Amino acid sequence: MTLPRSIAAILKRAEWRYIRQKPHPKQLAVLLAPETEVFYGGAAAGGKSSAHLMRALLYVDVPGYAAVLFRRTYPELYGAGGLITRAKEWLAGTDATWNEQQKRFTFPSGATLDFRYCDRNDDVYGSQGMEWQFMGFDEITAWPDSWPYLYLRSRLRRHTSLDVPLGVLVTANPGGPGHAWVKQRLIDPRPDLTDLRTIRAAVRDNPAINAAEYETTLGYLPPVLRKQLMDGDWSVVEEGALIGRESLPVVEGAPPRDVPRVRFWDRAATKEAGCYTVGLKMARDATGVVWVEHIVRGQWAAGEVDEVMVNT
Repeated sequence: MTLPRSIAAILKRAEWRYIRQKPHPKQLAVLLAPETEVFYGGAAAGGKSSAHLMRALLYVDVPGYAAVLFRRTYPELYGAGGLITRAKEWLAGTDATWNEQQKRFTFPSGATLDFRYCDRNDDVYGSQGMEWQFMGFDEITAWPDSWPYLYLRSRLRRHTSLDVPLGVLVTANPGGPGHAWVKQRLIDPRPDLTDLRTIRAAVRDNPAINAAEYETTLGYLPPVLRKQLMDGDWSVVEEGALIGRESLPVVEGAPPRDVPRVRFWDRAATKEAGCYTVGLKMARDATGVVWVEHIVRGQWAAGEVDEVMVNT
C-alpha cells in the first residue's frame, strides 16, 4: 500500500463514510504532517476533537490497524462534545460496531478504535502489552506531569507488515495543571525533538464555529484565561501559578536558628521514572521572608521513600 502523503490522497480518504466533516486547512496540515508527534491547537475551538477522530479513522480500512484516544477522566470522554459522543455521531448507521464494555469501535477490516482514560499515574499500567499505530491525547494539560504521556507513548508501535504511518496527536489549550511541562516539551523550541511538529490553531481557523459569537463569549473571562483560550498564549499564567527563577536569589549564610521551620514531603513513589519524591525544608524569618534551606529530590520506590525520609 502506498502511504498517502499528498493533499489529494488524504482528501480521498477523508471522503469516506466514516469521516463526517471535511478537514479545514489546519486539520489537513495535521493529517499531512510527516512527523510522528504532532501538537495541534493552543486556542479554544480550533477543531481539536474532530482532528483526533479524522486522524484516528484515516486508516481503518487496513487490517490490523489499531488507534486509541485518551482523555484524563472517563466522564470527559462521554460529555457533551466528548470524543466518544462525537465518534458515535459520526459512525451511526455505518458498518462500524461499538462495544460498550471495551469502549471500542471495530471496523469490517478488523481495525479498532479504542477510548481510554488515565486519571491516576498507575492507570497507565492498564495499557501494558497494548500496541497502537495511532495515539491521540486530548487536552493533555489536564495531566499534572508528563509521566502518563511518556509511558503511554511507548505503546506506539507496529509489525513490519502493517504499512501505516505511526502517529501521535496531542491537543491542548494553555493553562491547567500540566501547563508547564506541556509548554516545555511541545511548545517551546526543542532542537532535540526533530520528529515533532507544532501546529497552532484558533477559533477563526475553524469554519464550523461562529468565531465572532464565540470570541464574545470568551471576552467575559478573566484576562489571563481569556488570552490563553482566545489567543493560545502560553506565556501568560495566573499570578502565583509560577515563581520566576529571578525572584529567588541565592544568598550567603542562613536565617537565625530560632525561626520557625518546616520540612514537607511530596511522597510520590515511582522507581527511576515518573514523579519525583521531594522533601523541602523552609524557614520564615521575623520580616516574613521565606528561606528555602534544603531540598531532597529523587525517583524512589515506596520503601525507599520511607528510608530517605527517616535518614533526612
